[in-house]
Amino acid sequence: MKEVKKCSISGVAFTMDADAYQELENYLDSLKKTYKDTPDGAEIVADIEARIAELILTTQDNTRVVEKPLILNIIHQMGSVEDISEESSDKKAPEEPRIPRRLYRDTENAKLGGVCAGIGKYFDVDPVWIRLGMFLPILLSFLHWIPFMDWTGSMMGNLFGIFVICYVIMWFAVPAARTARQKLEMNGEKITEQERILPARIFTTPAGETVVDFGQEITGYVEVSLDAHAGDCVELSHAEVLDKYGNFYTENYRAAKAKFFYFCKDGFQTWHPKLTFFGFRYIRVDQFPGGAKAVRPDNFTAVVVCSDLQRTGFLSSSNPLLNKLFDNIIWGQKGNFVDVPTDCPQRDERLGWTGDAQVFIRTACYNFDTETFYRKWLADLAADQYPDGHVDHVIPAILENQKTSAAWGDAACVCPWELYQAFGDADILRSQFDSMKKWVGYITSSTTTKNLWTGGEHYGDWLGLDAPSGSYKGSSDEDLIASAFYAHSTELVMKAGNVLGEDVSEYETLSKNI
Repeated sequence: MKEVKKCSISGVAFTMDADAYQELENYLDSLKKTYKDTPDGAEIVADIEARIAELILTTQDNTRVVEKPLILNIIHQMGSVEDISEESSDKKAPEEPRIPRRLYRDTENAKLGGVCAGIGKYFDVDPVWIRLGMFLPILLSFLHWIPFMDWTGSMMGNLFGIFVICYVIMWFAVPAARTARQKLEMNGEKITEQERILPARIFTTPAGETVVDFGQEITGYVEVSLDAHAGDCVELSHAEVLDKYGNFYTENYRAAKAKFFYFCKDGFQTWHPKLTFFGFRYIRVDQFPGGAKAVRPDNFTAVVVCSDLQRTGFLSSSNPLLNKLFDNIIWGQKGNFVDVPTDCPQRDERLGWTGDAQVFIRTACYNFDTETFYRKWLADLAADQYPDGHVDHVIPAILENQKTSAAWGDAACVCPWELYQAFGDADILRSQFDSMKKWVGYITSSTTTKNLWTGGEHYGDWLGLDAPSGSYKGSSDEDLIASAFYAHSTELVMKAGNVLGEDVSEYETLSKNI
C-alpha cells in the first residue's frame, strides 16, 4: 500500500501519495525562494497555490488520494519555476520574477469577472449571463440590416457602450482598490499557523468524559482528521484546566461556550475551524463517529496561531523553575498576540485591554520583534481616541459606554515611549505625539483638583492582594495612583517632544506643578 500524506493547499485539505506530495512540496519551495524578495511575492505564491487547488478539484474530489501524474500535469500547466521567473543561462533575468502566464490571464479575467459579479449581485443574476450580455449587444447591433429592426442598432450600441464604460472603470479601479487593501492588510503582522501539537494522552475522567490532553496551553484550534459518513457529527469542547477531581472544567470561560460542531461528508477528511480561535489545553469529545471507543490520537492536531513575530529574547539557566517560568511567559505572549494584545485568549472577553498592554509592552519588546505589531495597535488607539482625549479601556474600542481609568488610558503615552526605547525609531513618537498630548489634555480638563488627578472612576490597584472582601481593587488610594500616572504621562510627552524637537514648555510647567 502506498504511503499517503495529508496536506492543505490554499485552505483545502488533500490526501496525497508520498511521491505527489514530494513533487508539489519541491515545486512550491522553489516558488517561495524565487519570489522571496519581491514586493508581491507572498501573494503571487498564494495565488498559484489557489490555482493548484482549483485544478485538483476540477479533476477529482478532495476525498480521493491525489497521485503523482496529476501533480506533474498541473505543474506542467502552471509552468516550471524557470519558465515563471524567465531565468536561463543565455538570458538575463528580469529584476523581478513575472507572474506565470496562466495566472496572468486569470488576473485579467478576474477584472472582467469583478464587473460581472458586481452587476450580477446588484440585479440578483448569475454573473455568467452578465458576461454573455456584454457580448450580445455586438451581435444585436447588426440587426439594423434586417427590415423593421433598424432601431436595435442604436439601442444596443448605447447599451454596449455602457458596459464598455463600466469595464474600463473597473479595469483601473480594481488595481487601485487592491493596492489600498494591501496597504490595510500590511498595516499589522499577519496571523499564521505557528506550530502543530499532537495529543500527549487521551483519557477518561472520573465523570466518564473522553478528554484529549495536548500537554500545553495554546491559542489556536483543533484540526480533525477522520473517516466518516455524510452527516456524522464531531462535537468538541475546549478547556484550560481540570477541576480538583480531574474532570473537565470550563467555569473560568464564563459565558463562552468554546466548542464547535463539524458535520462530516463521506470518506476521509481533514477540517479545522476558520475565522475563530480558542484558548485551551484540553478538548472534550462530546460527539464522534463511532463513539468514544473510536477516538484515536491521530484524529486530532492542535494548531497554534498568533501574529507572525520574530523571536528575539531567550533565556537559559541552571534553574529548571526559572526556565519554565520564562517558557510560560513566551507561551503567554504568543497566546495573547493574535493581531491585538489581549488579556486572555479563552473566555468571553479576549479584548485589547490598555492597562495590560502598557504593563507588558517592555517585556514583549524584549521577547519578540513587536514594532509593527504595536504600531498597528497604537494606530487603532489613536483612531478610537475621543476628541477630548479620552481613551477607552479596550482597543479596538468595541465596548459601549466605556469610561477611562488611570494606568489604562495612560497606554496612549507609555506604549509609544516604550516602543521608541526598544527600537529607536522616532517616527513611532511622531505618529503618536498628538494622541499623547490629547491624553494629557484630557486629564487636565477632567480632574476636579488642579495639578492632581482626582474624581472619576479608576481600576486603582487592580487585583491587589490587599483588596477588601468582595472587591478586585487593592486598598491603595485611587487619587494617588491617578496623579502619579498624570505626572508620568506628562513627563513622557516632554521626553517625546524633546526627541522630535517640539516645543514642550507647556508640559514642563505642568510637570513642575503636579
